[in-house]
Amino acid sequence: MISGGTLPTKMSERGYGSAGEQPERFRSGKEGGVPPFSSSLSYSLPPKAENSRPQDGTNGREASRERYPSGIFALHGECRAPSPPYLLGGDNCQKQDFDLENFSGSVGVDWLQGTVPFEKSALLFDYFSKMCGGKPEVFTYGYFCYDRHCKWHPYGIAMYWDSDQEKRNMHRNRVAVQLSGQSLGAFSANGLFRLMRDLNETFEFSTTRIDLCFNDFEKIKMPHDVAKIAEQSNFTGFKCWEPKQKRRVSGEFLNDGIYFGQRGKNGSGRYLRCYDKNLESKGEMDCVRWEVEFTKQTAKTIFLELCSAPDLETFAGMIGAIIGGSIDFVNRKGTHLDRMERLDWWQRIVDILGCVKLRNPQRIKSIDNTKEWLEKAVVSSMKKVQVAVGGENFESWLEPLMRNAKLSKRHRAEIRDYHDKYGISKGMLKQSALVI
Repeated sequence: MISGGTLPTKMSERGYGSAGEQPERFRSGKEGGVPPFSSSLSYSLPPKAENSRPQDGTNGREASRERYPSGIFALHGECRAPSPPYLLGGDNCQKQDFDLENFSGSVGVDWLQGTVPFEKSALLFDYFSKMCGGKPEVFTYGYFCYDRHCKWHPYGIAMYWDSDQEKRNMHRNRVAVQLSGQSLGAFSANGLFRLMRDLNETFEFSTTRIDLCFNDFEKIKMPHDVAKIAEQSNFTGFKCWEPKQKRRVSGEFLNDGIYFGQRGKNGSGRYLRCYDKNLESKGEMDCVRWEVEFTKQTAKTIFLELCSAPDLETFAGMIGAIIGGSIDFVNRKGTHLDRMERLDWWQRIVDILGCVKLRNPQRIKSIDNTKEWLEKAVVSSMKKVQVAVGGENFESWLEPLMRNAKLSKRHRAEIRDYHDKYGISKGMLKQSALVI
């Protein structure tokens, strides 16, 4: 099941209040009021729009019809953009009543960020406006080094652009788009699938970040228990991890989480968060959230893979496979690298996700590979040093280096694999100074 708006929820009583409370930023006909690419739209605010609120029994869409002229739902001029999916929820789109007896978890897309060509931005502006039922709130400042941005309330969909061509050239003439978890959580499963395919096929969307999530309603393993397992290094897929817990004096958790990987320029493009969603959402969603953030080229690859899904069932299965394949929890007490057993609790999660790893096969390092590398890349350099310092001096320099060198656990496992492969016993190594 894909989470995030699978069940329709009522619009919060705030409706589209954020835009109405600041009419000076939400206007057309004045400099900075509308994006330069929205000239095909001709909207105007009705009188006293800032005081309008949904009345009792009126949902957000009906309320927006009261606040704006009917033309806001029929775009001025012909719109060539595809018909967008309908948004189900509002500010409270994450409040969902799931029947936990029928399924153990759900998967979804929790963040989507990227850019589109400037020439496509007018279509995308119309697309989002039609989807959200109205024009966005426009600001005369921006983020990510852009100097303008707009936001569609109450969903939080945002676009960022530059006000002149010189600045646009700095961003390769592209406009940034951001859909947060709140935005994506308002879509039905089919709506989310349609949105991603539209962005890819119609708007030439280039992804810079995509977050995929799995909600574990069984709470198979709590984050602080995962941290205890990480302390024993019983995981693969990441090189570093960080616990994120805060408690009261009584021992009660205020937040409970663990993060794997590193963000930013020194990161790998993958960053995993596991946290107690019940604490984070203040009781709105009672589950453990596994959330993988993909950036850089990895984000582009993941997005295109998901958009290539032929149907919704495959789309959901691919999300589960990608999340399950991003990390593995194993028993590192095994003696062989390829024989480490997966921990039972993680196998349970993998079974739920239906995990098939979407990774390129990696060549496993071995003693044979190391010997080949030494012969090709190191021997000539060693010979150079030997000739320069003389044979006796070379041996007296090399011998203590070899004697004092430390073997890592991985090195020792590779040695054991090599001995098994060639049938070398400990008795055959009695004359060797190497202790394994």
